[in-house]
Amino acid sequence: MSLKVLFIGQYDVSLNISIAELELICGLSQKPDITIDVFAPFNTESLRLLNDSGVNTIPGKLPEGFDLQFIESIKTLQADHEYDIIHCYHSRILRHVIFAIKRTPVKLVTYLGAMSVHWHDPTAYFSFLNPRVDAVICNSRRVLTHFKKQFFGKSKTKAHLIYKGYSTAWFDDITAIDRESMNIPDKALMVTLAGTYSKVKGIEYFIKSQQYLPEDLSIYYVIMGHGTDSKTLKDLVLQMPFPDRIQLLGYREDAKRIVKASDIYAQTSLKEGFGRSLSEAVSMAKPVIITKTVGFSEVIETEVSGLIIPPKQPRAIAEAIVKLKNATFRQQMGLKAKTHFEQHFNSQNTIDKTYQLYQSLINE
Repeated sequence: MSLKVLFIGQYDVSLNISIAELELICGLSQKPDITIDVFAPFNTESLRLLNDSGVNTIPGKLPEGFDLQFIESIKTLQADHEYDIIHCYHSRILRHVIFAIKRTPVKLVTYLGAMSVHWHDPTAYFSFLNPRVDAVICNSRRVLTHFKKQFFGKSKTKAHLIYKGYSTAWFDDITAIDRESMNIPDKALMVTLAGTYSKVKGIEYFIKSQQYLPEDLSIYYVIMGHGTDSKTLKDLVLQMPFPDRIQLLGYREDAKRIVKASDIYAQTSLKEGFGRSLSEAVSMAKPVIITKTVGFSEVIETEVSGLIIPPKQPRAIAEAIVKLKNATFRQQMGLKAKTHFEQHFNSQNTIDKTYQLYQSLINE
């Protein structure tokens, strides 16, 4: 008997953001005993990928706030199709789905990519900590450990570690941006950091690390992502010894081209899950510097495939950058990280482990 699965997600965004989820859906659809429907807003690229894999797409709008009409639409879908599993990718949708499937036997699976759920937060019991949720896929061991601490007793078994798989081939055709267009000398060391600006990203510590760099080394920092061009960060840059060597770009559509042109990728977060930007950088064979509080540290063997440093330590960031000044050492480290990533964190592993999770839920 075919297993019927409904995915609910958001696929009208850039393919760069949604590709891992779409590859998972397409891969699962090739299993002989699974039929998949996807309810979501779509763009042309996501529709083409899904339809080419034979996935049935159901266009629909996702709720902004609490939306009774959306709940009714999920109720109707479940009544009409009698899905065995609903796989819900976004927390703001999750509470709606929980209401929609009350008193139905369907299994509910969701995804958690950050350490953002806490037992003392009442709203968590309308989403991830709700008894109606059957399985929560955590994208790193750090997130898994944190999430299990929010449960009591047998409920801890709801948490499952499945890394979000990537194919490094997705990044083969990306062309590096011309450094001259960014006013960065070819022989300079270019270090990039990408992420939406917030205190937890530790961007201030990254900027302050310039104070500890040797003056005779030409090192440029490129920081990009929503909010990274804020006045707060601009004022901080002006206090650094070489403010002209720190670029605050804000959001960039060509962020991957910039990473491809860089020599080193840094992520200096105070805490974080697996991190899409890190996965992309490693897929492009970039050596990475990360804090030990980042879930991606599970991928890196320090001094071999990357450098792991303590958080909130500008001097440690600078010292790690200087360690990577040798081009041959950088290239070797980047290639080792990419090879390890390909072997252990690829899309097929994610597809197979998600399939196994589905089977275990149905056989309970």
